[in-house]
Amino acid sequence: MFGIDILDVAIGLFFGYLVLSLAVTTANEMSAAWFRRRAWMLHRGISTLLDDPQLADKLYEHPLIQSLSSPPGLVSRVPALQRLVGRGPSYVPSRTFAMVLLDTLQNHPGTLQASEGTRPVDRVLALLWKEAKNDPDQFRANVETWFNDSMERVSGWYKRRTQMLLLIWAAVVTIGTNADTLVIAKTLWRDPALRQALVERAEGYVATEPAPGAAPATTAADSARYQAAIEDLAELQLPIGWDDPAAAAEGTASLRLINDTGDDWPGPIWAAGGVQRWLQAANRHSIGWLLTILAVSMGAPFWFDTLNRIMSVRTAGKAPEESPKAPRTVPEPKAAGEKP
Repeated sequence: MFGIDILDVAIGLFFGYLVLSLAVTTANEMSAAWFRRRAWMLHRGISTLLDDPQLADKLYEHPLIQSLSSPPGLVSRVPALQRLVGRGPSYVPSRTFAMVLLDTLQNHPGTLQASEGTRPVDRVLALLWKEAKNDPDQFRANVETWFNDSMERVSGWYKRRTQMLLLIWAAVVTIGTNADTLVIAKTLWRDPALRQALVERAEGYVATEPAPGAAPATTAADSARYQAAIEDLAELQLPIGWDDPAAAAEGTASLRLINDTGDDWPGPIWAAGGVQRWLQAANRHSIGWLLTILAVSMGAPFWFDTLNRIMSVRTAGKAPEESPKAPRTVPEPKAAGEKP
């Protein structure tokens, strides 16, 4: 059926998006852990909240904040990257922030009786103290609420920054694997055997694997699911990747999962003729790459749920198999004088 064929192409395509999304999520979470992006964003948010970078640094020197910090990673030991690596904790409870802030400002005049000419944080605290009506417990609760409200904005900053980075990683993975949506869709449409095999793999994957959640993709479970999906795609010979002429000449493995499309690896862009080769590749695949980048950046959970829904539609579209019915029994006419 024409409609079922279209659904099968969509299932195969969406399964490819799911696998590539797992790769993008893994790369993004690994970079976030290496560069301690959450800690970097928290420090920036606290500095913005206090409107005083020096005061923020003093807060981070407090023992209570230091106790929440994790040891520096390998990336933070590289001098050229130290400014890009977050320092301090990735999360600070509101109660801890209020205690540390008030303790740090104990020796600073004008903390509670701020005037128009004092620091912004002094003016804010004076207003919160006035609202608390000289009640210390209520004052601390007001400081905690002020901090929590600010952290909601910081969470929004982090989500927008993460989405931007996901787009960047999606571009890297898409171009690195030459995952052209148009090429994949055409291959699935022209090859019914490949299409059916991929649908069966996608059904088995969705039925047996748990849905990707909010946990980092660097966990052992997510890495195992990613490896299993990659093995499925390699076995099914999807048109993803590049031919490597040098590897082919040496008889080693190619970077491409299927070797009949004629796309050679353009090589380093700084090599002789590298820019021209990459421009030619972009001219052939720009639209397909763009579609893949936008799709993959939507995340693995989205495509996992989409596969579930579209498979339900596909199952509902099939006519159920009926068992053959017994032939209808026709009563024989009665003889004359015979009782019915």
